[in-house]
Amino acid sequence: MHCKQKIAQKLDNNSTTHFDALTQDIEIVDQISSSRYPILLAFSPKQKKHFAMKMFRYLDNKINPCFIREARFQNLKHPNLVKIEGSKLKQKFHHKGENFEMSVLLMELAFGDFADLIENKLLCQNEKLLRTYFHHLINGIEFMHSQGIAHLDIKPENLLLGRDFNLKISDFDLSFSKEDLKITGRGTSHYRPPELREERCFKPMMADIYSIGITLFVMKTGFLPYYEDQIIGEFDLQNLLYNDVEGFWAAHESINPEVAAISEEFRDLFIKMTRKKPHERLQLHEVKKSKWFNQPVYDEKELTELMKKRIEEI
Repeated sequence: MHCKQKIAQKLDNNSTTHFDALTQDIEIVDQISSSRYPILLAFSPKQKKHFAMKMFRYLDNKINPCFIREARFQNLKHPNLVKIEGSKLKQKFHHKGENFEMSVLLMELAFGDFADLIENKLLCQNEKLLRTYFHHLINGIEFMHSQGIAHLDIKPENLLLGRDFNLKISDFDLSFSKEDLKITGRGTSHYRPPELREERCFKPMMADIYSIGITLFVMKTGFLPYYEDQIIGEFDLQNLLYNDVEGFWAAHESINPEVAAISEEFRDLFIKMTRKKPHERLQLHEVKKSKWFNQPVYDEKELTELMKKRIEEI
């Protein structure tokens, strides 16, 4: 039997009953996202609880492989990973006179997107808060890596703010497991390492390190360190990042003067996470030993109080 068929059969055997128990009284409230895989807001009156329901439409009457890749991780339990409550391979839907089949994931409902925190300058203005959430991100990825899983699409859009105010990593549809025969995804432009873009990635865990580094830069500044194959002003920022570190920072300071205030500890960590060659990048345990990483963070109580106040202000 094909590997995907085995996974699908296992999912169907293990999760359908649980899913039906979860959704027997489910009500669709609204649509949260209309991206590639729509996400609906669902409510269970019996449990008095909201969920996020992610929909994967069948492709040529076959289960969407992205659903299989994501649903297989529903047994992963960690405070910094979005919890998948249940899954179902086939669910019939009727919409606008059309009948179609979808695979469905039922997930914990998050408070919001991390991209919104970046847009509202919450992280840019408070480095202690940024560092606290960076710890959350590293903790979540460290757990995934310990299970033999690489995310391979880390970016702010795939990070959520949980209702407990913890950072939650989401969207595992491009993830790689040690049991997989090959890497199927190519990541997201501007966040992915060169080896993933060029489909010659042999160290998927180190690919995550690169994307985490790019994400950290965006969380800190509100903008990307470079755009793939683009000249910004007169600068090829990606080439400078790889070949002329001093030139990279000088170029950014001329484009965005606020970059001059970025500490040497932060710069050092970012550069060492985004080396072009995977074997030259910091490993997770080295990231956790860096000077910037080990500066002050908020404890759980402080974080909750701060975020409640800041969100009310927004």
